[in-house]
Amino acid sequence: MEWHGFACIPAPNEKGFSLVVSKAGDWTNDKIVEPPKQLWVRGVPCYGVLRITPLFRRVVFVATGSGIGPCAPCILEQRVPIRLLWTSPDVRKTFGDKLVDDILKASPGAVIYGEWRLWRFLLLY
Repeated sequence: MEWHGFACIPAPNEKGFSLVVSKAGDWTNDKIVEPPKQLWVRGVPCYGVLRITPLFRRVVFVATGSGIGPCAPCILEQRVPIRLLWTSPDVRKTFGDKLVDDILKASPGAVIYGEWRLWRFLLLY
């Protein structure tokens, strides 16, 4: 049996949650290629440092690739204004239209850069 820690993304005002799975090896790649119908979850989803987001009046998140996973619940919850910079190539292909649309709906000012664009932006800066 293998296991992996994933960022749980609860759906606001709904039961259940989603996961963002990044290709970190053979096991996670297998889950991406052939998604299981169900996964066993040990205990309850735990909370990371972003749980303290509501302590601030506004927040800036910078996420790379699947790092959007831990940020997504805070963005979707919309308890505080959040400005997002998300760098990842081809987010719609990689993460799916639903997640990207939900993020953009909850954070309309979000800036999404493909990695090559970000590096170009940083070099020009």
